[in-house]
Amino acid sequence: MTRFFAIALVAALGSLAGCQLPLLKRPPTPAAALTREELEAEPVPAGERYFLLLFGSESVPKRAVLTHTWGTVVRVPSAGGPVEAHTISWMPRTLVIRPFHLDVEPGVNLDLAATMRLVTGLGERVTLYGPYEIPARVYRRVVVQKAFLEGGTVGYQGFDLIGEAGRRGNGSNCIHAVTDVDPELGRGGYLLSGNGSRAGDFIRDRMTRRGIVGDPTPANDWLLPALGLDPAVLRRR
Repeated sequence: MTRFFAIALVAALGSLAGCQLPLLKRPPTPAAALTREELEAEPVPAGERYFLLLFGSESVPKRAVLTHTWGTVVRVPSAGGPVEAHTISWMPRTLVIRPFHLDVEPGVNLDLAATMRLVTGLGERVTLYGPYEIPARVYRRVVVQKAFLEGGTVGYQGFDLIGEAGRRGNGSNCIHAVTDVDPELGRGGYLLSGNGSRAGDFIRDRMTRRGIVGDPTPANDWLLPALGLDPAVLRRR
């Protein structure tokens, strides 16, 4: 069986299973185990706000080795002062993506500025979804997932539904590093649309249907310069 056929078969099985692949082992992130009650146990200071920015990037023409998907959550203190941002941008430590490599390799989580420098330096076109205002519980879940990734329990594998990551649950690609934050987002469904910005479409649509995010509003765009983002290099969705 060729790797291409194996990947196509896994994608087909994922679609038949309602975009879930229950036989695969997923990384044991504590973020997915948190209940809504646990996430809401800590009161939110009056006036404090939380936001999500989701990103997808890809080369033109699109090549799998030049695609990425990542997300940033932001806490805006009620008393003013600098915003607090946490980014999940999971990459191989070498920063070289090998889509069909079936072994887990060391991973690294980049911050937002480093991610933008990397993908724009590679000539990738960046799509931004948001900024969306989100509940505090979503922000807190992402912060837990970020700490888990940076703790060294998991590595990176570009196609993590098969190979070592699929067998052992010890690796993740950039997309699942984001979607594993919430077990209801599932695994495998993005294969029906692709990676890069198409994976961003999938995640945004699933979160919209579940009521986690609504329509982005221009009133939230003040966050872009606050995070060091140049709107001129961003496509908006």
